Amino acid sequence: MKILIAMCLVVATVWGQTPADERLQDDFDKVMALMKAGDGEQLDEEAAKARAQRFRAALDALLTRWQPKESTLDMGRLTLGRAYTLAGRPAEAIPNFRAFIESHPNSADTEEAIISLGTAYLDGRDWGNAGRVLSEFLTSRPSSDRAHVAEYYLAIARHQQGALDESISRLDRVAGSGRESPLIADASIKAIEFLRDGGRVEEARVRLEKLRSEHSEAPYLDALNEQLNWIGKPAPEFIGLDSWVNGEGTSIKESTGRVLVINFFADKYDACRLELEALQLMSQDLSAQGVGFLGLTKFYRPLEKVSKDAQLKNLETFLAKRGVTFPVGVAQDFANLKAYGVRGIPHTVVVDKSGVIAHVKVGSSRRNERALADLANAIKRAL
Repeated sequence: MKILIAMCLVVATVWGQTPADERLQDDFDKVMALMKAGDGEQLDEEAAKARAQRFRAALDALLTRWQPKESTLDMGRLTLGRAYTLAGRPAEAIPNFRAFIESHPNSADTEEAIISLGTAYLDGRDWGNAGRVLSEFLTSRPSSDRAHVAEYYLAIARHQQGALDESISRLDRVAGSGRESPLIADASIKAIEFLRDGGRVEEARVRLEKLRSEHSEAPYLDALNEQLNWIGKPAPEFIGLDSWVNGEGTSIKESTGRVLVINFFADKYDACRLELEALQLMSQDLSAQGVGFLGLTKFYRPLEKVSKDAQLKNLETFLAKRGVTFPVGVAQDFANLKAYGVRGIPHTVVVDKSGVIAHVKVGSSRRNERALADLANAIKRAL
């Protein structure tokens, strides 16, 4: 019996797993299994949302249970860091990754932990520490199989810091690394998006044309091409606006001679709410320079269930709660979104003084301060 116990202790030492580590790993595996799809399984939007809610509840329960037990963990600090990352709590993930790296500098999992630490800093918008960690990784481990991963996330950090040329150079190295990884294709796409957002549209178009010739059946590249093609086109006039909230709005024709920023949104999405708040702050700085801000939305709730008047009143309350003072036009259908090629919201368009689209901002600025800075720069160029 003593020999068996001794053998178990040796195995535990070799694998570096304490009983607490093993229990945490088992709990973590059970939570992750909640998001695993069965063979051929397809979920509608409601079912997918319900599954995501179950996953989040189980993840939160795991963290509540294990947070007080951090001191009992060894190798499990890496697992706990992963769980905090999945829960969108990078500030709590960081000390766990750091503890694992300090305790296990030569573990097979250390490289993953270092990169996870760098991306946790990214998630926390600490671009400086993210860049430091990832740069040190590349300096100390240039031949690592994960070097292209560190390079990719370092490019993201540098972009957020405003170093566009360095970011593009690093993304090009990732794309040309020859690795088998989803990051390879994404690096080429990111470089195009960064160039577009930085106002270097022609460079983005050249790169995109080459990429599309190599991947002719990639739907996202078609969507990206459509977005790029909007830049330089006359802005379509607004169609079928039913009502205005926050005063009377304007038209493209009436806005000739000044820059107009148009935001497409829906009041039921957090990303749209945050975007409107960011645009309101921007409008306070730029309105005095002759820049107009305008929101466009529609009646997103069925009119037979929620009347127009009720939806307009809800919209007024929603805008007032977020301090949004610029006019918002409301339509009954998606005609305006289709006219501007909007595939997802929030979606923001800058129209220059001559009525031509000068910039297209796709998606939310949540955790992406650079996107807002690029938008502000695009407005200034249009001025």
